[in-house]
Amino acid sequence: LTVITRRSANAHVLDDVHAQLMSYHKSALQQKNLDPSLLKPPTVLVIANWVADADFTPGIGSLQPATDRARAAVRKPSSEYNVYIANQDYGYKTGWAAGALTMSEKVLQAHFDLPKPSWLDADWYESNVAARK
Repeated sequence: LTVITRRSANAHVLDDVHAQLMSYHKSALQQKNLDPSLLKPPTVLVIANWVADADFTPGIGSLQPATDRARAAVRKPSSEYNVYIANQDYGYKTGWAAGALTMSEKVLQAHFDLPKPSWLDADWYESNVAARK
């Protein structure tokens, strides 16, 4: 696990990641009347690496109970902070990147009112994202 803060030697990564994300999502943000240049960069970045020969090796978690209500609570664990969780361990397909991506779509849909991306199949989106609570 790597944690980068404004005090870290590699603090420039915070601005680099933010700039890339704002560039990538610029048109979607503007469609929601959000000016990407006004969104502040993060103050902390946490990166996890799956290194098989480390002291702690990768594994797969399982949310219990595995209900939409529990997943909703995990997606936004605090009402005081704008912190969101999108991880395969808590998603709809544990053990697969698709679980994290599906949960990411649910965060965008449920908490930011973003519509389905044009490239996602409408039927898949409805049953795997929109229909979930």
